[in-house]
Amino acid sequence: MKTLLVGMLVLLAAACGGDGRSGNENPTPQAVHSIEIAPADISLNVGQSYQFSAVPKNSNGQPLTGKTLQWQSGDETKISVSATGLVTAHAEGSSFIRVFAEGKSDRAEITVSLPLQTVVRVELNSTAQTLEEGESFSLSAHAYDENDEEVLGRGVIWSSDAPAYVEVAPDGKVTALRAGNATVKVKIDGREAMCNIQVIANYAYSLIYSKAEPGEMSQLYQLDINPVVHDEQNVFPPNRQVNHASPSPDGSQIAFVVYGQFDGQSYWQSRIYVVNRDATGLIQLVTLAARNEQPAWSPDGSRIAFRSWVEGEASAILVIDLDGSNLQNLTADKPHMGHSAPAWSPTTVNGKYRLVYSSLENGNNHLWTMDEDGNDKQQLTFDPDSYDDEPDWSPDGSTIVFIRSAETIFSDLYLVNATGGNVRALNPYYPLPLSQYTPKWSPDGKLIAFASNVSSASNGNFDHIWTIWADGTKAVRRTTGDYQHADPNWLALE
Repeated sequence: MKTLLVGMLVLLAAACGGDGRSGNENPTPQAVHSIEIAPADISLNVGQSYQFSAVPKNSNGQPLTGKTLQWQSGDETKISVSATGLVTAHAEGSSFIRVFAEGKSDRAEITVSLPLQTVVRVELNSTAQTLEEGESFSLSAHAYDENDEEVLGRGVIWSSDAPAYVEVAPDGKVTALRAGNATVKVKIDGREAMCNIQVIANYAYSLIYSKAEPGEMSQLYQLDINPVVHDEQNVFPPNRQVNHASPSPDGSQIAFVVYGQFDGQSYWQSRIYVVNRDATGLIQLVTLAARNEQPAWSPDGSRIAFRSWVEGEASAILVIDLDGSNLQNLTADKPHMGHSAPAWSPTTVNGKYRLVYSSLENGNNHLWTMDEDGNDKQQLTFDPDSYDDEPDWSPDGSTIVFIRSAETIFSDLYLVNATGGNVRALNPYYPLPLSQYTPKWSPDGKLIAFASNVSSASNGNFDHIWTIWADGTKAVRRTTGDYQHADPNWLALE
């Protein structure tokens, strides 16, 4: 009986494992099925650090412990990562880190920015400049923080306190428009720097034009555009309406037009006078019973071409010697066309000067040229839908400026080659609003003067004298006040 009991105890012990230990104490390790890094992406400033974490998971998505993790940087120059997942940012840019466990991996994207800096001062490459009209200069601005380190990537705002004298572009390019003074400012994050600009002018000529109060007679004025403060001078008071001032090539005499009743004749008529610059020696050069106007001196100063318009007939281009002799109708061969606005070529072609003028036929107004004797007439412009008028020759003889009007063009400045072709807007990108007329090229070829009511919207219905550079840039209004200004021309300074 005792033997049987012992045997049963032995069998029972064997059934329970035989060695007294649990069968679940050392289970088989689970493999890593995936790994997840957190967060998936972050942004850091240079010098900042961040501790990442990563969780390996089994096939059921349950976290696993006791796994060895390996960390790796995509670009050590931008970010580094320690064995524990601590990331440190070193340089501006973008990169990533990757974590590995048993062949599985995950990654996080990291953007590194420059540390936020506070702008404490702004410096310009110049604090004062003297420019001549038309010149440009580039300003550059640099912002600095409290550690004297340059701050990059901030918005830059440029401004001029006198844009009529100096303009500044969004990139800091400064352009001198007319004699005067201006302050150009730059602002970066609320901090400012300034550059004082003085604009000087050095022209050998002045403007001459007619000027009138509304409803009053116009008189001739001269304006020196060199000084900062313009000093407009009355040329002479004729006590009659005066227009179309045309100085002689040497500046010693001035031809002009007087409108009014002469010897009981119609107010339609006008006469052309010539006077010395000092207002002595006044003579009536043209006394035809017609509207005689638009006088233009020959380059040698011996003759004057003009438009003569008998009421009820078509206008013609005539030329007369300075002593009143040798009156000749240059367009007598085309009496059915209305001709106007003659201007002389600055040099001869085949031994003869040429004149450019406009002609009206069947409702179309085009530009023509002809020899000084009226021969060899050649048409320059042909657009059937445009009205071309008031031409003037460039001093080098290559180009003619004129006024074009059309359905979508309201009397604007255009150019054409003196031999024809290449008709183009003087400034196709920034055309002036409203109407421009009577352009005149300056003697040095730099400027074109013209009358315009471009400012009428803000200054009442008044026309003013403007200049624009021959490249179509830097348009500047030269006259002021509530007056009608017209017929600009150029007069050599004494």
